[in-house]
Amino acid sequence: MRPSLAANKRRAPRYVPGPLPYDVPRLPKHVPANGKDFPSFPSFSSIPSIPSIPSIPSIPSIPSIPSIPSIPSIPSIPSIPSIPSILSILSILSILSILSIPSIPSIPSIHSIHPIHSTSFKMPPSLNAGDRAQQLSQQINNKITQFQLQGLTFEDQELLRARLPYVWRPHENIPAASATKSRQSRSRYIYGMIQDTSNHLFLAVVLVVPPTVCISPAFQLVLNSLMSLETYVTFQFQLNAKAQRFFESTAAEQGFATERRYLSFMKSMFSAPEARQIQLAYSLVARDSIEIFMNEMLQGVVTSEQWAKEGAQGGDTTGCVTIFIPSNQHQDASCTIRVNRDRLVHSIHKFNMTKLKLE
Repeated sequence: MRPSLAANKRRAPRYVPGPLPYDVPRLPKHVPANGKDFPSFPSFSSIPSIPSIPSIPSIPSIPSIPSIPSIPSIPSIPSIPSIPSILSILSILSILSILSIPSIPSIPSIHSIHPIHSTSFKMPPSLNAGDRAQQLSQQINNKITQFQLQGLTFEDQELLRARLPYVWRPHENIPAASATKSRQSRSRYIYGMIQDTSNHLFLAVVLVVPPTVCISPAFQLVLNSLMSLETYVTFQFQLNAKAQRFFESTAAEQGFATERRYLSFMKSMFSAPEARQIQLAYSLVARDSIEIFMNEMLQGVVTSEQWAKEGAQGGDTTGCVTIFIPSNQHQDASCTIRVNRDRLVHSIHKFNMTKLKLE
């Protein structure tokens, strides 16, 4: 016989409340309907009262401070875009380190790819007007010393070919109202003022001082000092015949041979032979002795003081012979020859020349 389903059902064990860890009044199993049989709790009145805190004496009032006048408001400054703070950057870096993001390979510098071997270049210190004026004055003095010792150099001649036309030849192709012509007029006026003072000083200045520097405040200080001098003897020097030919050829090539300042310069730098007082005069040579006489004169030329001076200066030509051609084509020309004095006196007696009467 099979057991019944009721017998197979397991009965749940009954819950028996155990003892509580603390003493709590238990409620009755059957709560009365009127609710009056609940156990009574101790009243709050049985709790001892807290003693009262004595009152704090009142603090005397502080006298009122006079109001400060309002400061006018400062106009608002436009806000500067916020720059990420260091903390935010650090936090981003920490996150990246946590996520183990591979770092971006650093780009090699240009110097590591192509090493550059450069030398350090230092800009020269800027000169003020006083220092620049002192430098220009020293350069002018050095040029005068060069003229006195060795004369005109090849470099000087090359530079003069470019600057003398600028100074002595008018520039008619430049518009009158242009700023370029105004600056050129000022520089040429300064060059002319120096030349009117001393041609020797002018030659040194035109070689040392370019037109752009000639109108500068620094050279104005030099000009004021030069114009205040009482004498210009220390600037004088003597140029040779080769330098004279250079100026003459340059004037012919550049077209200022008839300019007043050029003629004044040549007259001052290469003066004409000094006036001489004639003591004796002779003439009348035998006709058949003229060829021998001219040979004697040739020896007198090459032994003259003029010939020796020109040779010492390195000249390729001589001024011992001067020819005068009259305007009348039917008149003979004349020729003056510089010869050695002793040689000429010897020839006078040798060829029995006749003494002329001087009035």
